Amino acid sequence: MGRVGVPAWAAIVVPAVAALAGSVSPRAPVTSDTRADDLPHAQYEAAARGAPVYRIDSSASEVLIFVYRDGPLARFGHDHIVASHDVTGYILWSDAPGVARADLRVPLATLTVDETGLRAAAGFDTTPSDDDIAGTRDNMLASLDATAFPVMRISVTRQGDQADVSLQVEITLHGVTRSFPVTVDLERGEDWLRVNGSFSVLQSDFGITPYSILGGALSVRDRLDIRFRLAGRRTDAGLPLAQPDKPPG
Repeated sequence: MGRVGVPAWAAIVVPAVAALAGSVSPRAPVTSDTRADDLPHAQYEAAARGAPVYRIDSSASEVLIFVYRDGPLARFGHDHIVASHDVTGYILWSDAPGVARADLRVPLATLTVDETGLRAAAGFDTTPSDDDIAGTRDNMLASLDATAFPVMRISVTRQGDQADVSLQVEITLHGVTRSFPVTVDLERGEDWLRVNGSFSVLQSDFGITPYSILGGALSVRDRLDIRFRLAGRRTDAGLPLAQPDKPPG
């Protein structure tokens, strides 16, 4: 009996999928950078003497980034969910006109890819292997040039005084700064605050070329969808975090 041949498409697509999800070689570690802690602490400490300031509770906050496959051969790839559980920063919020701002930091070195629970909640219809996930993370950090630009910086100001909480969000990523309007849901207690919202960005707006192979037949979509849940605990002029009257998580 003659040997069964491998279909021509498999000889191209299988290595291509491995390359798209596979690791960047050599695999270089990405470490945290002291520049992550360039928050304007003194400004918020001074502001706290006259208005409520909330320090981000990283353990109760998260940023989720949804990354989608694209191209004619997209069915051979995977969608992914990237998460940060290490958001730091401050939110200044008052009902007084013009008294609202936030400064946040998201370190790229601790981003996770495809946590089991998050992936299940997203309802994705494929199951990447552990090697796929590790390779995707490597490719992501390489595309972000995370060694040179290790932190996503976010600055927020309130637009007007409407109850729907319209914000202007300025993001610095990959050495490029872009601004987006975002509407959020906000809840506040005596000494806690929660903010939830979502928006979309284009990687190309930050000078990032979405990863692709086979002339774009299999690629990562330019658009990323971002959802965030931030919890803050009130603090005053550098004092320890106040015990909230209700858990902000």
